[in-house]
Amino acid sequence: MNQLNLYALVLCLLTCMSASKAQPRHQAQRHSTFGKRQNTSEQLWLAANQKNTAQVNALLDRGADPNTRGDGGTTILMQSAALGDEPTIKVLLAHGANINARGRTMYAGGLGEGDFRGSTALIQACLRDDEDIVRLLLKHGARINVHDKVGTTPLSAAMWKSDWDLALFLIHSGARSTRAERKKITSRLISTHSPPRPIQTGTPN
Repeated sequence: MNQLNLYALVLCLLTCMSASKAQPRHQAQRHSTFGKRQNTSEQLWLAANQKNTAQVNALLDRGADPNTRGDGGTTILMQSAALGDEPTIKVLLAHGANINARGRTMYAGGLGEGDFRGSTALIQACLRDDEDIVRLLLKHGARINVHDKVGTTPLSAAMWKSDWDLALFLIHSGARSTRAERKKITSRLISTHSPPRPIQTGTPN
């Protein structure tokens, strides 16, 4: 073997050895990045569950995904709506959370057991009968005429909670309704807001 071929062989061996050493480092880096991302997501969920808006904001500022999904495929925005955490919702929306994201499965640990397939943050806010959050979500573009996999809409959720004022607000905001629904809401509002009966003072002797 001449000297030129020997140099070429040595160079080839060195290149292969370098590549074999670099590959584990690259894989370790990828695993490390994945681990950090997973850890950040867990921290984000924990902070949201605790209504720790400052921590949620800090994690989002450091690059945490505002559309991270947890148990049941629910998003942190859905979680915060179900908890009635308006400050955290504002932070999530400011960081680009998908306001119309839908739940995916039958179970969501943070929200309890239930069917969250197709549910949205707006539906969760209506189930909580929290008009302030409903107004906030609608202002930021939440779709009002949506339904989950069992047919629950924002309007039907409000009616199920007997929040007739919220139901009326949803209709005025564009929620589709049937004649029977409008009649029921009207009658409940009349009975709820009817003027008090005059106090009987008795007949003087």
